[in-house]
Amino acid sequence: MSRPLILDITPLKNGYYHDSGRSGIFFTLKNILSELLKQKDSLDLYFNITSDAADDYYKAVCVLKIEFARDCDFILSRCFRNPGRFDGISELIFSITEKSRNRLDGRCIRKALRLLGGGAARRRQWSVSADVAGKAVFLSLMYAIPEHVKIYIPPERRCTMLYDTIPSLFPEYSSQMQSWYGKLVSSLSSDEKYLSISQATSRDFKRLFPVLAGNDTGVVPLAAADSFRKITEDAALRKVKEKYSIHSDKKVFFSHCSLAPHKNLERLFAAFCQIREQLPDWMIVFSGSNAPGAMNKLLAFAGEQQIPESSFCFTGYVDDEDLPALYSLADIFCFVSLYEGFGLPVLEAMSCGTACIVSNTSSIPEVAGDAALYVDPEDTEDIAVKMLKAAENEALRADLESKSLERAKMFSWNKCCRMIIENLDLI
Repeated sequence: MSRPLILDITPLKNGYYHDSGRSGIFFTLKNILSELLKQKDSLDLYFNITSDAADDYYKAVCVLKIEFARDCDFILSRCFRNPGRFDGISELIFSITEKSRNRLDGRCIRKALRLLGGGAARRRQWSVSADVAGKAVFLSLMYAIPEHVKIYIPPERRCTMLYDTIPSLFPEYSSQMQSWYGKLVSSLSSDEKYLSISQATSRDFKRLFPVLAGNDTGVVPLAAADSFRKITEDAALRKVKEKYSIHSDKKVFFSHCSLAPHKNLERLFAAFCQIREQLPDWMIVFSGSNAPGAMNKLLAFAGEQQIPESSFCFTGYVDDEDLPALYSLADIFCFVSLYEGFGLPVLEAMSCGTACIVSNTSSIPEVAGDAALYVDPEDTEDIAVKMLKAAENEALRADLESKSLERAKMFSWNKCCRMIIENLDLI
């Protein structure tokens, strides 16, 4: 039997609402959990849900019931938690208010319960069994490892996944991430283990946080979900175009990411505007979760440049099941982010056989290899030149599409989990 692994599935709570909480980290946890569950006969799996707010456990369980219906009972039967005094009451009332969760009355009730169930009222205990705690490795895929876990699990058997250093490099762009990130970096220790999702992320953490300089930080590249494949069915493509108001008679530059400033969408839009008149049969489509004010800035820019509405489209948040079709209907995928810890959308686009134009910075070359056209993300002119080059050269796009599909085969969640298992010496 392998050494027990306690996987922290607390971040599943972020998928309770279909909004910006369903970020790359949420999907990373979802896919790693899915892959590890396939190996539950050979792995000694346990799970943890930490409740910092009274509804954290309830939200995580709701996501489990939807996303992992087949394995939900197994997971909950092997799940540890740190319950608060009022959690039982809170979960009952949260379930009762489920239908009104988006109404003012439901939100007010839930807000009151969060305040009642959190803070000083919480018991800092953990329901882990002594026999498991004595041997298990604890893996956190997002959060700093809680103090109540550290009581039971020594440093050499604690491991945290590191994603990116965006809040350190772009603090003005990432105010919403500062609380989570601050807790994470303040907990960094030379005694614990760490995994990074790219060589670039590993280098950046070691450079910015010298306490990690001597750590042998394992690198475990991520992957696109199996659902990302080339969609060729006309009906499926037409349905998605109609749903997101994408003009059927246009070729498409497509960008999928959050609208956070470091994603560099203003330069991408400006580059498109420079070449728009040379490409009258092309449009640009932006999709992803909105950041406060980001869409307004882009809309204002479109107005200033007098860009007709037939030349651009903002879809907002895209349902998970629609993304493969959106990638597939795109002629060129553009991802000109200033910095990425990995760059999962690039791999998703490649898995759908889409030609890609990407930044030459941070981790993105590790993902794209020789299967993309590279740009300097801080040079609008360079972005425009490469967009025009790819749009006007059908043979180039065909070559990039072929290379994209081959490159994507190098990544899989099975491979990612095998590397996690090896790095943690579970078997």
